[in-house]
Amino acid sequence: MREPRERDACAQHQLPTLQGNAVITEPIERRGDAQLSAGRGEAGFRACHVSTVHEAFDTRIHLKECRSLCELGLDVHLVINHTADEEVNGVKIHHLKRSQSRLRRILLNTVSAFAKAIRTRAQVFHLHDPELIPLGLALKLMRKKVIFDIHELV
Repeated sequence: MREPRERDACAQHQLPTLQGNAVITEPIERRGDAQLSAGRGEAGFRACHVSTVHEAFDTRIHLKECRSLCELGLDVHLVINHTADEEVNGVKIHHLKRSQSRLRRILLNTVSAFAKAIRTRAQVFHLHDPELIPLGLALKLMRKKVIFDIHELV
């Protein structure tokens, strides 16, 4: 058993791994650099964030969540409202067209977001909007790992 420490220097930086039906986190210091660098690429850990409401450079989604995962060596995809597909600071952005009406966004963008998210072949899908709940259920039926994180009323 591991001895407790006063303060684990890497406690706030956890690298997720998949084991069975659970996502397990271990402090980075316990993983070798080879494992950390293996997070990129086809065989590495891939995460996909999806939002049909927020803009591509939303502070919480892009800057705090996606870039933090990139800095840990994960392959990070973001399906979100944007003008074009591009890679910014290691985050691969898959664009959705901004809808003029809420009903159109809920019906059409959700379907488009689902298709683009599936094409990323991610192990974990992180959803940010209430209208994406059906998408999350569909992903669960496909045996994918899903995180639903709503952070304000939209």
